[in-house]
Amino acid sequence: MGQKLELTLKAQAWAEHLARIDRLEHSNLSSGISYRWRSLGENVGVGSSIASVHQSYLDSSGHRADISGNKFNDVDTGCPTGGGRVYTVQVLMQS
Repeated sequence: MGQKLELTLKAQAWAEHLARIDRLEHSNLSSGISYRWRSLGENVGVGSSIASVHQSYLDSSGHRADISGNKFNDVDTGCPTGGGRVYTVQVLMQS
């Protein structure tokens, strides 16, 4: 399995988990990642739409730094469909 696919599967599975339990919490970051990495990060969010969650990430200095900084060189996002709220998970990695 490729590194990109592992990040995608981890992000999607954790987003689906959060939607099932209907609350935010962080995963065990290294769980499911078999590739060598120097740093891992995770952003979790919930809102009425993907756009609203993304805006919340950008409004938070820590989340914005994760997304737009140069600490991570790969990011994958999971977002389950259905229901009234949108949960998103971004898994970030520096290899």
